[in-house]
Amino acid sequence: MAAEKKEKERALAELAKIKAEQKVKEKETENIDLSDKLSIETKKNQYLNATRKTLSDDAEQLVHTIDLYVGNASTYVTELLDYDLGKEAHLKIYAIKNNVDKALKVSSNIIKSNFDYKHTKQRVNLPVYINEYLMDMYPLTQKKITVAIQNIFDKYLLLNPIDIDIILDNLISNSIKAKAKNVLIEFEKSEEKLVIFFFDDGQGVPEKLVKNPESIFQLGVRESTEKGSGIGMYDVFNRVANSNGKIEFIGNNQKLKGAAFKIII
Repeated sequence: MAAEKKEKERALAELAKIKAEQKVKEKETENIDLSDKLSIETKKNQYLNATRKTLSDDAEQLVHTIDLYVGNASTYVTELLDYDLGKEAHLKIYAIKNNVDKALKVSSNIIKSNFDYKHTKQRVNLPVYINEYLMDMYPLTQKKITVAIQNIFDKYLLLNPIDIDIILDNLISNSIKAKAKNVLIEFEKSEEKLVIFFFDDGQGVPEKLVKNPESIFQLGVRESTEKGSGIGMYDVFNRVANSNGKIEFIGNNQKLKGAAFKIII
């Protein structure tokens, strides 16, 4: 009896081992399949990038925006390969959903407005909107950076909320590339206008651009070693202008040690 019991336990242990090994192989196969899909999508994107030369300025900016959001989503998907399902994975999935939803939102507005999406303006309480947008998005989806907002008050403006989303995302994306860990946004009243200050504690704007601040907003100008197209700040400048505002670089090492920008809208 003892021998039979021992043999049964050995057989069960061997079966459990085989099942565990099979599960590991299935997981490895799943990861390989997902990696292959990502590789294929990357090649597709390379092809699309090569065909952009015929796009208008508006189209180029919108493609860049979609690249930013979908690029973020791709990063989160890649990181998911290193996690088992759980709280961390759920946060990553949430991040993917938010970025893809935003890309779809931009595309939807392009279609509805017959590509001239600038006509989709709304009356927005801008300081409150910015606070809600950043507090909703970045604590959950960006462990790389902390965003603080000060001096919130009511100020209603007629503008396109998508422009505001993209302006903020581009500015914060640049801060992350500059190795910033913190961003500070402050609001100020100026007659009938709203003033928005944007500070980060990153590496700051290179001296070459500090001496030529207007060039920061020119198409293709970039000094960072991080991956990028050089269109982000150009896009920011144009979207602020389309909202009847202006943006300027006001120096490094202001409230925080990195770059500082002032938006009047």
